[in-house]
Amino acid sequence: MARVSQRAEQRQLRGRMREFGMSHDEIAGEFGRRFRFRPRAAFRHAFGWTLQEAADAINAQAAGLGLDPVGRASMTGPRLSELESWPASGARRPTPQILALLAHVYGTDIHHLLDLEDREHLAPADLLLLDSCVREVSAARGRPPVTSAGAVRGRDTPRWPGAAGGLPQPALLPAFVDNEPISKPPAVRSRTPVPVGVEGEGSPTKRREVLAAVGASAVAALLAQSAVESAMFGQRWEESDLGSTMLEHLDLEVQRFGLSYLHTPPEQLFMQVRECRQRVSMMVAGRQTLSQRQHLCVVGGWLSGLMGHLALDLGDSAVAHAHCLTAWQLAMESGDARLGGWVRGTQAMIAFYTGDAADALRYALAGLDVAPRNSFVQTRLLAQLGRAHARLGDADGVSVAFARAEDSFESVTEKASHSIFSFDYPYLPFYVGTAYTALARPEKARTFAQQAVTLCDAAAENWPVARALARVDLALAAVRRKEPDRACAVTVEALEICATERPVDLIVRRTGEVVRELRPYQELSAVRDLYERQTNLSRTVRGTQRAPSNPGAGSAAHDRQADIL
Repeated sequence: MARVSQRAEQRQLRGRMREFGMSHDEIAGEFGRRFRFRPRAAFRHAFGWTLQEAADAINAQAAGLGLDPVGRASMTGPRLSELESWPASGARRPTPQILALLAHVYGTDIHHLLDLEDREHLAPADLLLLDSCVREVSAARGRPPVTSAGAVRGRDTPRWPGAAGGLPQPALLPAFVDNEPISKPPAVRSRTPVPVGVEGEGSPTKRREVLAAVGASAVAALLAQSAVESAMFGQRWEESDLGSTMLEHLDLEVQRFGLSYLHTPPEQLFMQVRECRQRVSMMVAGRQTLSQRQHLCVVGGWLSGLMGHLALDLGDSAVAHAHCLTAWQLAMESGDARLGGWVRGTQAMIAFYTGDAADALRYALAGLDVAPRNSFVQTRLLAQLGRAHARLGDADGVSVAFARAEDSFESVTEKASHSIFSFDYPYLPFYVGTAYTALARPEKARTFAQQAVTLCDAAAENWPVARALARVDLALAAVRRKEPDRACAVTVEALEICATERPVDLIVRRTGEVVRELRPYQELSAVRDLYERQTNLSRTVRGTQRAPSNPGAGSAAHDRQADIL
């Protein structure tokens, strides 16, 4: 019997709790206990929203409250993901204002969105503001103030169930939160303005006195002058150092890099991509409009992600991870879902090939939260998810993930581009073969790896890495079926592809796996010959790639510059 997925389990649990009339606060608490969600993630799942749906609700609410009058919609799925996992995400800490907005959207108290780990990392000024607001509201309602210190000593209301040690649930903040329910799809909720209670600088009485004193003619002159200032202010936002076609040229350059990835030596392409990113960094330091700045952010993200992929090819997973972190940051800042999903898929790939299956699974799932539906990015993430399940020994997870990947591939509306940013048809059986190799299922591994080899060899396009690595999976299946001669022959083919078409560290390392598994057959001449070939190629490839000894060292200054994107 197939296992119920976690999302289906959440949906069923949410439905049962709603049938009993339980609130979203109670549902979030149960989700925190059962699924070990942090508070902010628990509330989003309590409503059954994806990251993008919750981001849409937050942007709509911000606009309705007058916090986003120009409709910039600054909350994105990737940014919300960082807020939910902070401080572990290493992103900017959530401000009291954004916490208040989240509480407003989820119809809960702002303190229900915080746990002990949050409070231990929040700035003292932020904690003071939150606690001060609570004291003011409590006093206004005629109740004694509730502070975090008092709550910790056990004198307060029930605690957040998912937090270590628990947190207080103080009185609601009407200045931040109303408990008006919000339903899916998100809609802007109304809010009654709070009247000014005392006469001050901004009160209606004071304004009338100022207008009377200045006089009508002075006011007219003031308004006319403000119109001129407004025109000048608007003109400043149109000033740019970028030519009319510069951004299009950058897009074309990124496309060219993606298409040439499989046929250009990795160290050569790395230098080209790095030089392009340095030019983008210089553009960012100049003047550009807001839309141009966002466009540069997206371009910088694709270039950084590609540098991460190339750094893995050059044998440095630490540098690859560093470039991917920058790419994810830029995806988060720009709100580009396709970029964000592709970066998470690349991070999952890096984690898989460096032996960190748990991280590979985490990155793949995080990518699926933001990736566009019916896209090659989504298909690639599902394939990465299947491989991660395989490395963890979860055969059912492998089957479910690749069934979803096949459905996703058939539903893709975009055209395959034979680019590293795409996901072409031989890749799916190639990924499945690698997964069953990791599961130690040699029969299935051989079936899918052979299918990938056949598709790759017959195609007009050349996919040298997939051709080589699928042969590695075939070879490992042959070793486990006690066919050492067959394993040696197929591995030699993989080495030749690596030497003549795509000399990358990943192929060298994976052919090394075959050599190690053939140790029981080392008396065979074919095995000894394979060992010598693989050792020589390893020295050649790694020696050639030693020239840019640290692919990321020279770009550290750029990464600092990229922080301003």
